[in-house]
Amino acid sequence: YRIRISDSGILSMSVGGNYLWNSYNYSDLANSESDAVWENLPEQRTSLSGQVAFWYESPSWSVALSAKGLGNTAHSKDYGCVLVPHGYLSLSKSFSWTKDYMLKLQSIVMGAENAPFSFLLEPNLDYDGRWNLGLLYEIDHYVGALFKVFATEHFYVSASYSYAINALAKTDASSSFELMLGFRFSKEVEKN
Repeated sequence: YRIRISDSGILSMSVGGNYLWNSYNYSDLANSESDAVWENLPEQRTSLSGQVAFWYESPSWSVALSAKGLGNTAHSKDYGCVLVPHGYLSLSKSFSWTKDYMLKLQSIVMGAENAPFSFLLEPNLDYDGRWNLGLLYEIDHYVGALFKVFATEHFYVSASYSYAINALAKTDASSSFELMLGFRFSKEVEKN
């Protein structure tokens, strides 16, 4: 949902959720990082989450605040459905190289209950809104790359790969690959 609050500024709000299937068991995470949350979960590979986010964007700056709850679909005897709240604060700056090319630098500070804060840097190169290529670096956690291309005006394909540079590198959860197929709706309704 978007609200135009000035000639160049837009305030946006969103809610979302997802259902995730993992190629590793959560017990791998507990063994590698001694995380008490994962130690009490049964052997399974699915999770669900919900998220709410607010952000302000102008032609060259963007600020976002997000809160997310990561839950587990399996119920453990002692904990029921475990919920791990976490969130992030994002700040990004865009630079126009030419009429078609734009470089966007995004920095994100993330935190979770019973977990230290982490910092993420993501440079992204965009070509006329048709495709973009990005890199990812999260301090003491992951490095990765991502790619997104619009096959038509509305339909896009996106892929990303990340590799752990922490204790997870010794487990089956050392890397991840994601593939996304999406559809962009072009109709927008703005309210002043």
